[in-house]
Amino acid sequence: EWLIKNGELEKIDDYEVDTPEGKKTINASRLGYRITDKFVTHYFGRVFDNPAAAINEDMLKPELQSEEVFMDGIENLCDAQMKSALNYFKDGTIKYACPLLKIVLHVMAYGHYEGKSIH
Repeated sequence: EWLIKNGELEKIDDYEVDTPEGKKTINASRLGYRITDKFVTHYFGRVFDNPAAAINEDMLKPELQSEEVFMDGIENLCDAQMKSALNYFKDGTIKYACPLLKIVLHVMAYGHYEGKSIH
C-alpha cells in the first residue's frame, strides 16, 4: 500500500485496441502492478551507481518496446491461466478450494464470478 501511495508501484489497467475484427480488450490488469522509475531510483540505487541506465523506461513499460509483442504475451498469460483454472472444474477439485481461491479460479477460467469481474 505504501509503495502505491508513494508512486513506486502503478496499477496496470486493461485497455482496448482496434483490430480488423473490431475492438478487443487486452487484459493487462492481470499483471497487477509494476514498479516505476521512482522505485528503481529508490531501491536499485543501492545496487547500481546509475539505476536509470540499468533499468530504463522501456524495461519498466514493455508495451513501449512493442505493443504487439506485449499484447501477445498478455494473451498467452490469460490463456495459460484459463487452462490451469479449468482443470480444477474438470476434475472436481474446485470443491476443495477455499472460498477466495474458488473466486479467483472462477475468474481465471470464465472471466467472471457470479456476474462480477475481478475489478
